[in-house]
Amino acid sequence: MNEPLRAFLVRAFQGFYQPRSALNPWQWHELHRTELGTAESQDYAGPYDSALAPQNRFFMEFAAGRFSENIEFDQGTPADAVWRECIIMKSSQVGVTLSLLLVLVWWIAEVRKNVIYAIDTTSEAKRISKARLQPLVRSCPAAASRIQEDEDAMSNLTLYLLGLIVYIIGGAAEGAFQNKTASLGILDEADFHQQPPPGKPNNLDDLRSRMKAVSDAKIYSVSKPKTEEHVTFREWKTGTRHTCRVPCPHCGHYQELIWEGMRYEHLKDMAGDYDLERVKRETFYECESCHGRIEEKNKREMMLAHRWVQTNPHPTPSKISAHLSDLYSQFPTAAWGILACEYIEGLKSMSKMTAFRTDRLGKPSRLAPTGERKPEDILKLRRIAPTRYNRGTIPERPALMAMGADVQGDVKKWVRGGFLRSGELFIVDWGYTLTFDELIEVASDPIPIGLPFEWPKNKPWDGDTCRVDQGIIDEGHIHLEVRRFCLRSDGLFVPSKGRGGIQVRHTVAESPSECDGDELVTYHFDDDAFKKQLYVDRIANLPKIIAGKTRTPRMYMPWEVDAEFSDELCSERLGVESDRMGFHRERWKKDPSTPNDFGDALKQLLVIWYWLSPDILAQPAPAASSPKPDPLTSPP
Repeated sequence: MNEPLRAFLVRAFQGFYQPRSALNPWQWHELHRTELGTAESQDYAGPYDSALAPQNRFFMEFAAGRFSENIEFDQGTPADAVWRECIIMKSSQVGVTLSLLLVLVWWIAEVRKNVIYAIDTTSEAKRISKARLQPLVRSCPAAASRIQEDEDAMSNLTLYLLGLIVYIIGGAAEGAFQNKTASLGILDEADFHQQPPPGKPNNLDDLRSRMKAVSDAKIYSVSKPKTEEHVTFREWKTGTRHTCRVPCPHCGHYQELIWEGMRYEHLKDMAGDYDLERVKRETFYECESCHGRIEEKNKREMMLAHRWVQTNPHPTPSKISAHLSDLYSQFPTAAWGILACEYIEGLKSMSKMTAFRTDRLGKPSRLAPTGERKPEDILKLRRIAPTRYNRGTIPERPALMAMGADVQGDVKKWVRGGFLRSGELFIVDWGYTLTFDELIEVASDPIPIGLPFEWPKNKPWDGDTCRVDQGIIDEGHIHLEVRRFCLRSDGLFVPSKGRGGIQVRHTVAESPSECDGDELVTYHFDDDAFKKQLYVDRIANLPKIIAGKTRTPRMYMPWEVDAEFSDELCSERLGVESDRMGFHRERWKKDPSTPNDFGDALKQLLVIWYWLSPDILAQPAPAASSPKPDPLTSPP
């Protein structure tokens, strides 16, 4: 072949053939100094640096099929196996979406085959295409060279590049991937995609079927997990279940970062409240081996030395899976102290705690029967140390004395209880009235504070007392009568109403109401959230509270608990059932033979605390007083 002809053929073939680089995506982007614009990151604009999120190198190496030495596989699982799927169960601020977009850009430049990128909504798909993906493609010369001269080819959700097509899909539903072939498929926020009809494949299964004939295909399915029934948790569980482990800067021991290792409980003031400024500054992680203090400033060094370790010895062939939480994030908004403050705030609300678990820890809500209770479990709530207390009394001065009421026919059932600033709740007493106005009389009755357990019942008490500060009553189906009563009480009682399903927008919301021309506020609350907080968190999880495995504030009962009260607190059960469409959901079921009215009244106390506690905790704490000794437990 003469030299002019050879040169012509080389130039011609270079237009559609180039040898693939030996570099994996993160190495490739660092070499090409791919530029992150301010739209991608205000704080980290400039050349891409994988050290900002080194744990994500694992996911980027998956695309190239070659792993670094810090990726450990089980002896029975060869590292050079053909891996086709990567399932990532993640939190919100670990940079995984950026890592996947960089993989996509690398695929455009190096592999040059079709790509499908699907996310949960069309609006988010448009935003990612315009504000994130296209700027990344243009910032990298090797990928930008694939852009055609026709600008319209890059102006919508289907990007037509030289030699390949990138399909960007939002709100993917049944059939979204039909008539599309690709060698790289990415499902972002997979748990939030539109659910398929019963008997139809989900988007991951649909994507698999579209790519099964592609020999070198790679599939990513990534999401914050919703529940254990959604696709991400199920798929993660059957994969390799790799965990990220980092070395202790003191002893070198490698460990997974888990929430139970965070230490901030010591950062309380004299009244027992968390000093959130100190929590933000002084939270640290305790090494599980040497118990050394690991500071936020150690995180970058630890992350650069991280390892990924397989924990499932029998994964589905070809499927890698991994879990990642914000504890590993180097972003300032995910600092350990900030996470601790958010967790403390989440103790006040089931919905906030669920969001913390999903967004920050990357763990699903548990969709399983929980909160099983028996009457003897209610007796375990009785306070023994440091002092027991009798029904009708409270052992310590409360920050808030509250009263909840529930109307059932002609009977009004009520519960009184006092909250400490820590959120701990002392149940004082409970009972019935026949008229609304009798509730005002009950609320006005003085409650002895610190009355000794063996105090004679016929002996007057001239010590400290308190009365109900705020009452709340469920207006149910007789809202007019309840609102009239609340107006008569001059603010001592307020009306409330529980909501569920699609009606829920806030844990507690103030709703302007009207009664006989007068204005008042009804407090609508998330009924499911407060049931879980009462029956699951405060009652069923008492052993976890005592063992320190959860930081939910305790709830105490007086020594005398009658059978009617304890039975009603066990009447409702949380279970899981399938609806007629085949979808699983949680549902509360009540024992038809046992009312749950006292439980509903008690639930109202938690609504009051959620509503008023921010203002109470914003006030200076009173001087702490020493509790009186219990004659049954203290020496004479």
